[in-house]
Amino acid sequence: MMEKYGEDYKAMARDSRNHFQDTPKQIKRKIQVFKSIPEQYNEYLSKGEG
Repeated sequence: MMEKYGEDYKAMARDSRNHFQDTPKQIKRKIQVFKSIPEQYNEYLSKGEG
């Protein structure tokens, strides 16, 4: 969803693919944690998805 919405967490929360019904604040925190893990985030960026 980061590709589609960028940093629009409210839109991510309303997306039908938000199966866990996370709030915008929860989504923001999960993305911050993901970005703080260099191994995973750099792999994500290298695949051209970011």
